[in-house]
Amino acid sequence: MLQKGIETPGQLFPGCGSMNWRNLRVDWELELPLVKWVLIGLGPNGRIFLKDNTHWHCWNVIPNEFKAMMQERIALLHLKASINYPNGNSLPSWVDNKSSNCCQWERVECNNTSSRVIQLSLNQTRDWESRKEWYFNASLFLPFKEIKTLELSGNALVDWVENEGFEKLSTLTNLEVLDLSSNWINNSKILEFIGGIPSLKSLNLEYNSFGSSVDLTSFKKFSTLTNLEVLDLSFNWIDNSEILEFISGISSLKSLNLGGCLSSVNFTSFEKLSMLINLEVLDLSYNSINNSKILEFIGGISSLKSLNLQDNSLGSSANLTSFEKLSILINLEVLDLSYNSINNSKILEFIGGISSLKSLNLRDNRLGSSVDLTSRNQESKLTNLQVLDLSDNFITNIIWSSLKEFSSLKVLDLSWNYMNESISIQGLCELKTLQEIGLNSNGLKGQLPWCL
Repeated sequence: MLQKGIETPGQLFPGCGSMNWRNLRVDWELELPLVKWVLIGLGPNGRIFLKDNTHWHCWNVIPNEFKAMMQERIALLHLKASINYPNGNSLPSWVDNKSSNCCQWERVECNNTSSRVIQLSLNQTRDWESRKEWYFNASLFLPFKEIKTLELSGNALVDWVENEGFEKLSTLTNLEVLDLSSNWINNSKILEFIGGIPSLKSLNLEYNSFGSSVDLTSFKKFSTLTNLEVLDLSFNWIDNSEILEFISGISSLKSLNLGGCLSSVNFTSFEKLSMLINLEVLDLSYNSINNSKILEFIGGISSLKSLNLQDNSLGSSANLTSFEKLSILINLEVLDLSYNSINNSKILEFIGGISSLKSLNLRDNRLGSSVDLTSRNQESKLTNLQVLDLSDNFITNIIWSSLKEFSSLKVLDLSWNYMNESISIQGLCELKTLQEIGLNSNGLKGQLPWCL
């Protein structure tokens, strides 16, 4: 890359001393966004020489910014060795070649200005065929001082090296996103350590193995995560709703996923949910919750936009007063009550009062018999509803004229019911925005109206 005729560093910078450029030994080669290329060499007098596309530069020591990039490059190679132990072949682009730009390596993202690593997307990186249990080693990640996103899901991570646990990540003051989902971690103490990373905005621990033996005191430090906006603990089968008492202290939370996580219900714990004043998304699906009274507490989260209660058992003790509380969720746009064995169609009267709703899923319940979709309060109609799923509900008769309320409806699913009547024009033909309709697996007679 050096060419004859270029002035030597000694000619341009007398303090660097004279030297023959032909003897300059190339020790490192980097590409930065602000220059075409950069060369660092070690001269015979021990000084460091750097040349961009126009100028030479000279230092007695390597500048901190280049030293940091060298350290990160070495750290990436050490990380690759750990991921591939004992005989994996992942990350083939990560090579120990000084002409290779590590910012262009797969699964690595760098800052456009500083060329420092800001994201490592290492999800499902370890080879399934050869991998063994993987132990987290914080020292492999500490050189990445500017990292914002660290994704390590699906890598058979089970625990951490002694004295090199997740608590040391607190020194990474820019870390905002940590994804450890789909691993085999069964030590809830990790929650205590992660609670010491105050910069975190998103934490995903979905599909690990904390189980019912979780130490509740590990959750105490969660309330110190004052910047956390997204928390996913789904499918860990913690089976203790008391964790809500600690999680409710994270007032910054916007999205909370506890699907497949709880089955025992402590009403005092659920009452604490109303403290999450910024919560917009709540997922409590697949929890076998069998008491609809929790809806009364959920109704206190006025900021809620999406509520998923799929595959619980709310129908076993459906209390209409509890469902009525949902009507005060004035910002709710998505409601999923599918697979709950709800056998009282009167809940539609209360749901019909949530004028902000855009998507309502009541699939696989037992609403049965005749279904009237007219809201109880005629002044508050579902005029914003775009998706309505009433499939597989043992419905024998639907009041077609009640469909006219849904002036924004795009998708309507009435499949897998027991309707054997004639399709009525009244109601259906007033759905001017309808794009999809499911009527299969019924006994309906006649033809679809001309308007469809």
